[in-house]
Amino acid sequence: HNLQEYAKRYSWSGMGRIHKGIREQGRYLSSRPSIQKPEVFFLPDLPTMPYFSRDAQKHDVELLERNFQTILCEFETLYKAFSNCSLPQGWKMNSTPSGEWFTFYLVNQGMCVPRNCRRCPRTYRLLGSLRTCIGNNVFGNACISVLSPGTVIAEHYGPTNIRIRCHLGKCPAGCFILAGRPRC
Repeated sequence: HNLQEYAKRYSWSGMGRIHKGIREQGRYLSSRPSIQKPEVFFLPDLPTMPYFSRDAQKHDVELLERNFQTILCEFETLYKAFSNCSLPQGWKMNSTPSGEWFTFYLVNQGMCVPRNCRRCPRTYRLLGSLRTCIGNNVFGNACISVLSPGTVIAEHYGPTNIRIRCHLGKCPAGCFILAGRPRC
């Protein structure tokens, strides 16, 4: 059903690549030298790079940046709950080699998390305005992450290479995000 919707929107010409990806998943998911090593689905012939320029998703990036204060305001309200307990309602703790990594999902594997969305209504509505947000299938995620000082997240790959992950971050002084090789 979703493939038919895709084909109507973008044409059937790109479906050959999707069929090839489905037919040959075993080969694509086995060990291979690549910076794309998804765990669930690999779509062949997509550009491979650790970073995409902001122009790749220009509309969405600019929309998120324009609404940063709105998102930050809702986040700060959520974050205050950490002063009362170690794991407030709606937050999950992820496994890391060191430190603590907390996530608050608005969309988790394509499913809206209603209780969390009600706590961040403006941010959730903003997600619906993004042209390229994947929100209605198993590969769709949108969340707020909090990393405690000194946290290291092990190198990992997402479930698929069909999405571009966008981090809109507020990094305290001395903190950084490193993905792949250092960026110049």
